[in-house]
Amino acid sequence: MSAERERVFSSAKKLITPERNRLHEQIIEASECLKNGWDRGLIQQQPNTPADSEDSELEDEDDCDI
Repeated sequence: MSAERERVFSSAKKLITPERNRLHEQIIEASECLKNGWDRGLIQQQPNTPADSEDSELEDEDDCDI
């Protein structure tokens, strides 16, 4: 078990660089969880579909609360 913890710690050390030293701990944790899921094959990239056109990008912009 300690070897797995050391791997996670080393991975987080690579994420936190001088340029990224202000990342919130929740962002670091989420990033490490996503990386772990990706490495284990639990998360996969979805193929591009015709529905992923510019129209869908415009719909996303309309939902912005800014």
